[in-house]
Amino acid sequence: SDQILQLRGVAIGAAGWCMALIGPIGCLVLCELCKLITKYQVKQYQNSLTLRHLAADQERAEMALQRASAGPPPEPTKDAAPPETKSRFATMLGRGRTAPPEPTKRKAAPPASKPRRGLLRRLLCGCAPGGSASLE
Repeated sequence: SDQILQLRGVAIGAAGWCMALIGPIGCLVLCELCKLITKYQVKQYQNSLTLRHLAADQERAEMALQRASAGPPPEPTKDAAPPETKSRFATMLGRGRTAPPEPTKRKAAPPASKPRRGLLRRLLCGCAPGGSASLE
């Protein structure tokens, strides 16, 4: 390799060897620092999640205590369901059928126009013997 590119690795001296070793060692140090920073960030995030979950659990417990102290919930009556729910269930059971809604009217499609002639055809019409009349 010293014949073609004239690279002489032994002749780079102590300064060259130091520079060659600083790169990988610097990379190792920076990677380990990034790991420590990421570890700290993950720990902070997990702590914030724990606090959020504890707050949500406490809020749910307080709501349960309020519901328990308010007494039993009132019993639902027969007509407690909203009217649209009742009619939907009645329809499912075959009762209370109504006429189906009228279909919406669509706009009529625009009238079909003449088919467009392609660019190639327009270009060829002027060049063809006899002009555009020969292609029609």
